Amino acid sequence: MNPIVSSTSAATSNALPSISSRDEQKIRAAKAAVESMTVRQDKASEERKAIARKKAEELKARIQMLKMSMPANPEAAGKIIAQLARELGAIVKSYGGTGSDLGVGTSAAATPAAGGEAASTGTASEGAEPSAEADTDANPDAASGATPKDPYRAAMAAQAAANADQARKADGAREDSEFATTVKQLLAELKAMKAKAEADAKAAGDPNTPEVADADKALEAVDTALGDAGLSGSMVSLVV
Repeated sequence: MNPIVSSTSAATSNALPSISSRDEQKIRAAKAAVESMTVRQDKASEERKAIARKKAEELKARIQMLKMSMPANPEAAGKIIAQLARELGAIVKSYGGTGSDLGVGTSAAATPAAGGEAASTGTASEGAEPSAEADTDANPDAASGATPKDPYRAAMAAQAAANADQARKADGAREDSEFATTVKQLLAELKAMKAKAEADAKAAGDPNTPEVADADKALEAVDTALGDAGLSGSMVSLVV
């Protein structure tokens, strides 16, 4: 072999950067931090949506009761409908993450978030160490958190993760669709109540009742909120 070519190849090889074990640990730590943040964000989103669904059910019960005792006075009816519509709009905005949190962050779920990391790095992790050590003999990659080196085991792990993610997305899409259906039903009932108040106002000789017009604007705002949250239309536009 040409000594010049040989020395050049050796120099090029020596010039290539190498990743030390410490660098690998930093990379794994950074990846774990990103995954942990994603999990926390997903949990916060799920909690926010759960609270919004509960609020929607509570509002549904109130509307059903009011339908049986709605005042005949158009002004009073208009005020009530406008208030209910504003509440419904706030619920939709919260569900879509564009409005107030309806209590998320001040609930019990926010408190563990502050101490949750301490628990995961303290007592919880201490309790998990024996099982991790026990798995080291069967799976040496488990201790380091690295991707399994065995291609078959790596493929099985990747498939299991993909299946779990697919199931989670399917559940989320179903819940979004059910929530959208509930909101649209409530919106339809409020619009029917507004139409009756409008008809009563015309019959009373006052077709331009400000309270009824205010209710109409509040109902239009709910339609807008549905669109902003991606929940309008005949089908929920979500990627599964």
